[in-house]
Amino acid sequence: MKVNFVVQANGTEVTQEQMVNAVKEAWKNEGKMVKDIESMELFYKLEDGKCYYVINGANKGTI
Repeated sequence: MKVNFVVQANGTEVTQEQMVNAVKEAWKNEGKMVKDIESMELFYKLEDGKCYYVINGANKGTI
């Protein structure tokens, strides 16, 4: 099953794919390898237009 999740608010649109790709890019910019990602939790906060994430249950960040 393929899932496509889109958040639309205040005239903007953010897709699941965009968020996942941005988090992967942030991960790589920290010198880490994408293949080391075992799990990814995403939280999109409409109030500030940011995506908060947790990778492998421990590594946290914001994009």
